[in-house]
Amino acid sequence: MDAQFRKGQRVQIVSSVDYPEYRKYIGRTATVYTDGPDSSGLVAVKGLESKVKERVLGYVGFAPEDLKKI
Repeated sequence: MDAQFRKGQRVQIVSSVDYPEYRKYIGRTATVYTDGPDSSGLVAVKGLESKVKERVLGYVGFAPEDLKKI
């Protein structure tokens, strides 16, 4: 997939193939942090809230196929 994401776009996390620790975010929405995918092939997103600490996390990198534009 050659999805191109732009900073500020809203996306839904639909999977997390490469990073099992991010599977808890599946189904959540977030905002694209920088235009992506970047040179590492990841799309940086921000705005994911931690249920444990109720805080907004910094940006997290997802593969483009893990995201869906909304």
